[in-house]
Amino acid sequence: MNGGKTPAWHLSVVPHLTVGDSPEKGTWLTLNAVHDRECPDAENTFYPFGAEKCIKYEGRDEFGGAEIEAIRSQTTSLFLIVEIGYTDMRNIRQTRTLYRRFNPLTDRFGDYLAGIRA
Repeated sequence: MNGGKTPAWHLSVVPHLTVGDSPEKGTWLTLNAVHDRECPDAENTFYPFGAEKCIKYEGRDEFGGAEIEAIRSQTTSLFLIVEIGYTDMRNIRQTRTLYRRFNPLTDRFGDYLAGIRA
């Protein structure tokens, strides 16, 4: 959802999953956008203030059983890194990177601040 007050054009959202001690180290899995009637190509879509659009993703590869067990037993971490870019109404490209860590006790991703750079 475009929750800000600035309309957005040429939205790009590139998520990655990584298993390791930090988002920068470990096994990476890039997720690719899946475009269909329900979720059209976000890159070529205008997002007015307050608009909500759907974006679906799928992985090209999978993590193995040993990696999944290590995440569940908390001997390693699963991170979600999301690179977001859009063009604002001044025609200036804006970018952000979000970092989240999976909590196997809640089965949800939560904030991860240690990997954020100013």
